[in-house]
Amino acid sequence: MKKLLMCLALVFALSSVWITSVSALEIRNEETVITDDWKVYEKGNVNGDDAVDIKDLVRLKKYFAGVCDEIVKTASDINGDEALDTNDLAALRGLLLAM
Repeated sequence: MKKLLMCLALVFALSSVWITSVSALEIRNEETVITDDWKVYEKGNVNGDDAVDIKDLVRLKKYFAGVCDEIVKTASDINGDEALDTNDLAALRGLLLAM
């Protein structure tokens, strides 16, 4: 299984997708994030319901307020800086306004 993951990691790396960690496989590109459980999340899909909408913005606001801790952290890193902060909240707001 580990060889298969390494081969897939190499294929994705060669196709302009990057890997942030091999121990916890996480593959990202401009629009999606694939985690080690092989679930594909669109960037901005904070609540994991397969849609990027106002509910995701509300969930992320609640997360930063400490009211909610159930978010898809890999899909919540909207700006791709590998840090979950209020800059991602602003980026999600901009993403929703552009829709």
